[in-house]
Amino acid sequence: PAAMPYVAGILRHTSVLRRLDLGGNHVDDLGINHFAAGLQNNTSLEALSLRLNEYIGDAGAEALANALPPRSHLTRLDLGGNRLSDVGVGRLLEAFERSGLRELQVDDNAPRRSLGHAVPPLLGAALLNRLKQLQASRMGLGTPVEESSRVQAKQASASEVDEYWAQVYPATRSGQS
Repeated sequence: PAAMPYVAGILRHTSVLRRLDLGGNHVDDLGINHFAAGLQNNTSLEALSLRLNEYIGDAGAEALANALPPRSHLTRLDLGGNRLSDVGVGRLLEAFERSGLRELQVDDNAPRRSLGHAVPPLLGAALLNRLKQLQASRMGLGTPVEESSRVQAKQASASEVDEYWAQVYPATRSGQS
């Protein structure tokens, strides 16, 4: 929407705004690009909801992920009900590594392909130690989705899963919790 550059200006200059809900405003990737420019310099925003905009896709997720400064004050991000695929969700999960994000909601998105294969590699030891909430309901986890050429999801055995987590989170190898 045309108002997003103005919202970005407010974000750039406010030092008191803690929570912002822009849900259901038909914000798209272009609007998020404007918004992200304001988010980069914001030092007060702690919770942001962009739920149910329906037009925010992977490009918008990329812009938000790039806008999150190291040790950002933003701890909660809700992008449920948009058009993120595993690519966009992956970029947001990577942002956890360097930002202050602790809670991410990406439920009810319309992924182009199954999110299931992207999640385990992204949930490394750093995320296991910092991520407090990941809401990803109805995102196609474990459900192979047909693309132009059918791709079959490989089902991992229990031992393969255990070995993966032992590599990602070494404490599990020695039986420590």
